[in-house]
Amino acid sequence: MALIKCGECGREVSSTAKTCPQCGAKVAKVKVKKQVSPLVALFVVAMGVFIVYGVMKGNQQQEDKQSAEAARVAALTPEQRTQEAADHAKRDSQITAGARGALVLKHAAKDPEAFELRSAVVKHDGATCYNYRAKNSYGAVMPGWAVLSPKGRMYVKEQDEDGFARAWNKECTVAGGDEVAETVKRLGFLDDSK
Repeated sequence: MALIKCGECGREVSSTAKTCPQCGAKVAKVKVKKQVSPLVALFVVAMGVFIVYGVMKGNQQQEDKQSAEAARVAALTPEQRTQEAADHAKRDSQITAGARGALVLKHAAKDPEAFELRSAVVKHDGATCYNYRAKNSYGAVMPGWAVLSPKGRMYVKEQDEDGFARAWNKECTVAGGDEVAETVKRLGFLDDSK
């Protein structure tokens, strides 16, 4: 509670009073401003400086990466540039083949609408290792695994246990590769409406 001056008679009145006890005039409600603690103000300023520094540092790192990549590409011979372009094209076709393999698995499922691609790792030799969930004949959603060999042969664990085990051990137990499941979903490879 604070004391304020009455707008009519000028005498001091409680800020919680509805009318002035002296003259009966309505007391205007005055909002009392709260002081901000210097410690809170310092914290807010420090956070602002930290955020600005982080943004500037991130931009600088991005510029440094772009400059380094531009310098690397400029240092390549025409033959190296051609080879690099061919390598990128080959990798793109391997990733596309892996995405198409996921679509094949979806269409082979008992209920294609219930198919969920959990993981699709495209290995450096072009093989793709899949982990997915799909309904079985009894309607239960079960995990599934499959391997698309570099030669284009699909091995599904539930259908070819021995062939699958050999392919999985050869292709999928080695480190490396690119996880493309989210890219496959984002680009709509599994969307039948396209």
